[in-house]
Amino acid sequence: MRERIPSICFAVILLTNIALGCLTISQKMHLWNKLDGTYECVTPSDLTRIPGFKFTYQKQDSCKLFPKESVSIGLNIFYLYWYSVFGDTADAVLNNLNNLIIEWKVQRMDFENGYRLDGTYVPEGKAVGLAFGKGLIQIFVEEDARIEETSFVHELVHVSINAATGQNHGDPDHEGDKYEGWTRRHTQLIMEVNDALKAIMEIKHGAQDQEETYPY
Repeated sequence: MRERIPSICFAVILLTNIALGCLTISQKMHLWNKLDGTYECVTPSDLTRIPGFKFTYQKQDSCKLFPKESVSIGLNIFYLYWYSVFGDTADAVLNNLNNLIIEWKVQRMDFENGYRLDGTYVPEGKAVGLAFGKGLIQIFVEEDARIEETSFVHELVHVSINAATGQNHGDPDHEGDKYEGWTRRHTQLIMEVNDALKAIMEIKHGAQDQEETYPY
């Protein structure tokens, strides 16, 4: 039954985000819209608040990467899909999404002792995304990339597995058998969330373009 939630709520979420800019999905539908100057990226590497989330911030190598509203929408849609598929005992995943640091990088990150999606061990290399514990994610952004084209949702799965299971890891070997937590359903969820984000962002940007062309 829960897996029907995204299709039922998709249009409502879409229209609300276009109208309001951000929407926080929780049991009480909180809207944290206080504007105190901490929501704007003024200089690169500054921590800026993500609207709709209590203690979630982003840091960018360039203020031109992703606006705070897009990141807020991404977090909301991710949680909607996660909850519909996996549930959220004691709001562990939701609480973790409200206590997260997101770093956007213009260069790939060095890593050691990593794993491919199928569980193959990789001793070292350059990563397009990294998750540290359950409170910090780093995402590489190619020039002109859209948010659904990055590893953003992939890293959210890592920190959410960590928060949901209490295992003190987000299953670094993914679908491999060394660690537990990540299943093929998690991989499928990433594709579903990215597809939803693509549709939402295209319509949102289309609405913004129309406002610029036909101002009120």
